[in-house]
Amino acid sequence: MKHKIFIELAYIAIIIYAIWYISDIQHRLSVAHGALIEQREMLKTQQDTIIKQKLLIDALEKYIIFSENGQVPLYIDKGKSPIYNEPL
Repeated sequence: MKHKIFIELAYIAIIIYAIWYISDIQHRLSVAHGALIEQREMLKTQQDTIIKQKLLIDALEKYIIFSENGQVPLYIDKGKSPIYNEPL
């Protein structure tokens, strides 16, 4: 009779440990997921910055070509890029 009680207590202890272990894993996954989301946002920001830098470099290259040919890029419309004539 005493052995059954110890066996049942052991089962209960195993179940409690399993629940704790699973919740610990869930917590770690949640923290890792949050870190991945932050990294993804940082990468998006960096990607946007790189795209803007590439556009600026392209615009400067065109401006240098204008300058070398003795031409001056003009603002055809206010609020538009002098090089591409596109909205800023």
